[in-house]
Amino acid sequence: MKIIAGIILFNPDISRLNRNIAILLEQVDSVLLVNNASINFSEKCLLIDDRIKIIDNEENKGIAYALNQMLDYALNNSYFWLVTLDQDSIPPINMISVYKKHIEAHDVGIICPRIFDVNQKIDLGGACDGIWIKNPEDVITSGSCICIDKAIKIGGFDEKLFIDFVDTDFQKRMLDAGGMIYRCNNVVLMHEIGRITTHSLLGFKIVCTNHNYIRRYYQVRNRLYYKQKYYGGQALWIEMIRLILGTIKIVCFEKEKIKKILSTIKGFVDYKKLNEQKVSSKWSNS
Repeated sequence: MKIIAGIILFNPDISRLNRNIAILLEQVDSVLLVNNASINFSEKCLLIDDRIKIIDNEENKGIAYALNQMLDYALNNSYFWLVTLDQDSIPPINMISVYKKHIEAHDVGIICPRIFDVNQKIDLGGACDGIWIKNPEDVITSGSCICIDKAIKIGGFDEKLFIDFVDTDFQKRMLDAGGMIYRCNNVVLMHEIGRITTHSLLGFKIVCTNHNYIRRYYQVRNRLYYKQKYYGGQALWIEMIRLILGTIKIVCFEKEKIKKILSTIKGFVDYKKLNEQKVSSKWSNS
């Protein structure tokens, strides 16, 4: 059963990238790099191995577009499973060998690792070897092993999201279509979310991710769109409260306050416009 690993690149740390590729080549049949208009990347920087494939994009069209390019390449080259990784994530050396056991044992759509948050030192796992995931927000793209056939059937990734909630939306559609998501707790992926800082306010511990103002826009816009799309008005009101609290955190503790507040307002205004846009995935029927 052929497995390909895919990494989306945007101005990567070349040394870490080569380390990731070397680890992956010991485990999968090929590694596909999708370069989203990086200014510091060229093929000359890479390890020499004909199992490394490259797609060069002249502009950055977002995470979802690049993930769909991976699916398309994998489908056209007779791969059955796609392992997706962030450029900064170091894959465990046992990742694919453990995944293969569950590919053979279960009819699953996605197999994912346990996540260790290196900033907060939080292990998002459990005591058992694995668990079936019901909440799509419990899974991230990095480290996930995706059944290509099932991914195509649900329409691939929603390109209008660009970044943020691309993975959550995909996993929600996978679950709704009857696909199963299995987390291997004995495969641990070190992951870093933003630049975490902790603060105290009125005796409460406050955690800030310190994402930049551009990411703030997509986080607000896409979260509101996602919640309204799948859960309706009540969930949307809960998100409005979360949005207000998040904005208070920015005002109190984060830098670039004005830019982030303006991005928050723009994200709130723009989220409804996503409903009017058609999904550009070639496999979507919507």
